[in-house]
Amino acid sequence: MVSKSELRERALALPEVAEGSHFGMPAFAVQGSGFASISKGRLAAATAGLC
Repeated sequence: MVSKSELRERALALPEVAEGSHFGMPAFAVQGSGFASISKGRLAAATAGLC
């Protein structure tokens, strides 16, 4: 399991990643397309369109 701080560190190490929020929780996006967020202590990731 990845901690919140590890997720943030890894996500922000990727090119063009912006940190924001989604429903008041930390979220990460590239060019406006979200790919990871934390919701109620759980990690949610979307991989569609990243390949």
